[in-house]
Amino acid sequence: MKAIRFILLTCALSLSAHLLLAQTTAEEYNYLTKGYKIQIESGLDMKAGYTLVDKGNYQTSTRSCVFKALMKKGSTKPSGTLCIFHALHNVTYYFCIPADGSPNELWNEYYGSLKQLDNAEAAREYAVFVSELYSMGGKASK
Repeated sequence: MKAIRFILLTCALSLSAHLLLAQTTAEEYNYLTKGYKIQIESGLDMKAGYTLVDKGNYQTSTRSCVFKALMKKGSTKPSGTLCIFHALHNVTYYFCIPADGSPNELWNEYYGSLKQLDNAEAAREYAVFVSELYSMGGKASK
């Protein structure tokens, strides 16, 4: 399990450093992990002052992950990365990879949220999806 956490940590740090992200605020983190789901389910408008940019869609026969960059209007750097991870049994998880330089509390919350994954195989596949996003520069679907 420590190896999986290390892989996830390495992928997340590499992704954020690679994309040269701006800092994530607690409000942005909460929007990506909770508010986005409510927005979609309720048909609400996008969070004022922001847009979401598709960065990649990766899948296996049993799981998939969609990445979206949260862009604050007027900024060229994402405020964070939304990861929508569809696992077995129609379970969907919403993760936020905080931007590089974000408060440690948000990084700790992100790492803690990964414990939700249904098993070690799901955690490994999530790590692979994050690394694929990094290796593709977040510009391709697979």
